[in-house]
Amino acid sequence: MNKITYKHISLFNTLALFGSALLVAMAFSMQILLAELPCALCNLQRLEFLLFGSGMLMVLLYPQRYRAGYLISGVSAIVGACTAITQVFIHILPTDEGGVGSPLFGFHLYAWCFVIFILAVVYVLILQTIHQPSPEITTEKNGLLPIKHQPRTLKTAVVFYIFIAVIATSSAFIANGFGPFLEGGQQNYWLLEVIKHPGMPITKDMLMQK
Repeated sequence: MNKITYKHISLFNTLALFGSALLVAMAFSMQILLAELPCALCNLQRLEFLLFGSGMLMVLLYPQRYRAGYLISGVSAIVGACTAITQVFIHILPTDEGGVGSPLFGFHLYAWCFVIFILAVVYVLILQTIHQPSPEITTEKNGLLPIKHQPRTLKTAVVFYIFIAVIATSSAFIANGFGPFLEGGQQNYWLLEVIKHPGMPITKDMLMQK
């Protein structure tokens, strides 16, 4: 059996970085296509996926600080799993009307998120155990791996991650502005309501009504 090398681990982490951004992109796509705005817990789970990706980014770009990167990703995945299971428990109550958002293959997104976050925790535990720094890597004075020495797959993943992070952050602001995220059932975007009703205070009822 071939030994797992630093290049293999870097490829795994690059895919994990890309995957974390892809999951947020999929959730954002459903938000646009199905006109279902994320609730407070949904937004928090998107944030945790992005934070998980930021840990992977640190592992990849700052090889000497890989333990800190795995710590960020691991903690983010644990918090994300707690958030997702909290949302699952909220929506299995007898008074609930079937959960929030459209189901995917029979399960709501927050149920899938719980499973993915648990897998992410396991992934981090395994990778930080087998990770061995490569003695061949030379970094800049600040510890950053030179951009020109990074493979194209990593560059692509980083660009995609940054793009999705900006899109998700912008979407959250457009939906809620400087106000708190709503608990569920939001129908309208805060910024669009501001444009449609100039000079009027935007209330929670205006954001929730169809």
